[in-house]
Amino acid sequence: MLIPLISIPFISRILDPEGVGKVSFMDSFTYYFVAIAEFGIGVYGTRAVARLIGQKEAMTKLVSELVFLHILSSLLTLVAYGITIVLLYDRIHDLSLIGFSVLFLVINSLSCEWYFLGMERFRFISFRSLFARIVALVSILMIIRHPEDYFIYYGIMTGASVAVILWNFIVLFREHPLTLKGINLTKHIKYTWITYLISLAYGITLYLDNVLLGLLSTAYAVGVYAFAMKIIKSTSLLLTDSLIVVFPRVVRFLKDNNRQELQNTMLKTVQMIISLAIPLVAGTFLLSEEIVLAVLGQAFKESATDLRLLSVFPLLKAYNVFLSKQVLIPFDKEKWVLGSLSFGSLIVIILIVILVPFYADKGVCIAMITGEFFSMAINLYFVKRADAELILFDWRSFWQSCLTASVFIPIIYYISSFLSGHWIVLFCSIGCCFAAYFFIQLLVFKNGFILNVKDTLLRIINKKWNNVF
Repeated sequence: MLIPLISIPFISRILDPEGVGKVSFMDSFTYYFVAIAEFGIGVYGTRAVARLIGQKEAMTKLVSELVFLHILSSLLTLVAYGITIVLLYDRIHDLSLIGFSVLFLVINSLSCEWYFLGMERFRFISFRSLFARIVALVSILMIIRHPEDYFIYYGIMTGASVAVILWNFIVLFREHPLTLKGINLTKHIKYTWITYLISLAYGITLYLDNVLLGLLSTAYAVGVYAFAMKIIKSTSLLLTDSLIVVFPRVVRFLKDNNRQELQNTMLKTVQMIISLAIPLVAGTFLLSEEIVLAVLGQAFKESATDLRLLSVFPLLKAYNVFLSKQVLIPFDKEKWVLGSLSFGSLIVIILIVILVPFYADKGVCIAMITGEFFSMAINLYFVKRADAELILFDWRSFWQSCLTASVFIPIIYYISSFLSGHWIVLFCSIGCCFAAYFFIQLLVFKNGFILNVKDTLLRIINKKWNNVF
């Protein structure tokens, strides 16, 4: 979360909205083909690996089969990518961006993040990602100097992703050397095709928003929208990436028929989403203009409206991801997830086509929120069909969080009245709102998630203190 808060203000003051729009268009365009090439292996592989922990020989065979299946799907995708590039070249018209895009698509054929997720190697994932992003950040700060350097910016982003993929593959190959002996690729296809279609439908809302906006409007509109959505997605990752930890654990509880631990995990996850998402939504809505002016600068002032429209997105997205990837998919209900995603994606596409000619980037914001809401509502219905006894929402935490977040209004009003400077107002508002929210939830409402956070922090501090002394 913190790294984009450094890179985005720097980039937005060097690159103009048009340059940002070109990069965002190409980045989203490439990632959708990555989703096509992925062939549903990501979710399927994570679940399959979680079920084979401790079975070395079976794991090596599974890893070889999924890696080779991904390479084959990537080769086929490259053909479709090439045809699409030829058809849209007049719209892209930038060989540098295309070159970096092709490089990433080729190297991504070796992607194996599913293995480390299934093995619950989250310390490795965190260290590797943090290291690659810090190197990329330093490179951006040292190299990017002029508006025409937008292609170098994209190259650095691509290089960081390529480094992560190769790092993953080297570690995987050392633990499970690939073999062609006795492998069977076709047995996985009957399972991956559903998760594959899910990835494609999920990718429409994740990547095609920039692409469709770029095709129906201008690079400037893409730039205004893209950075607002990037800020929103950065905060959303705090919630959705945390949910990755839940998936293999839920699979194991279901396998062992451990209903009590399953229910406890679900409730704790929902409490976490609510406790973190509600203040994010309130703070983003109330501070949208200060965020844009402080983080993006005057050139992106129009992004403030987009940010305000998208402020509820982290809550909808996190709860939707929880219902689909952490509940329905562990229950082997991929077809239901596909149905909800397809319906939500169809709404997004229809609304973008209708609204963008009139409202440009604002139309995309409305389409994204509407599509996410309908997809979430359908997932809720399907979850009740899958297991009516599971409790998957905590209304008490929700109303307590909303009531606590309402104190942000007078806090931000008084800070804005007495202080000047966008960064000063922003940091003081965030600090005061965070402190007020934490202590009210802890001392007044005794929020279960906040109490767990407090207890965990105290245990860590006591452990470190004892180790030192």
